[in-house]
Amino acid sequence: MATYQFAATTKKDPLEVLNFFADMTNASGWDPSITAVERLDRGAISTDSAFRLTIQLGGRSLTLTYRVAVFDPGRRLVLRAKGWWYISEDTVTLLASGEGTTEVRYEARLSGRGPARLLEPLLQRAIQQLGEAAGSKLRATYFS
Repeated sequence: MATYQFAATTKKDPLEVLNFFADMTNASGWDPSITAVERLDRGAISTDSAFRLTIQLGGRSLTLTYRVAVFDPGRRLVLRAKGWWYISEDTVTLLASGEGTTEVRYEARLSGRGPARLLEPLLQRAIQQLGEAAGSKLRATYFS
């Protein structure tokens, strides 16, 4: 399994932070690998809300459909995409860190399925590079 972890501390309201990450239309503003995002449903974002993302990965354009698997306002969010060769899961966890601040922990996991499991070492390098770029942009924009 390829993973990337990001952590930041903020004074923003925990519900605002979780809503920001749950609305994946925001992701193109902080994740340079995302070239397009489309919301596939309407209304308030909740469990089963869905988004279609197009990403650049290793010189290829891939389309992933993410669903909100867990939406625990102000606490935890899990976004999941599943294809024939992969499972992608992003988890955002919020922890009160004292003095009105919240620690935001973001973990992205990408697992190959079937023969694609053999590609996980390459995926680790790719997810690390993409995660570092996204984390830097988040720090400079949303968490500044």
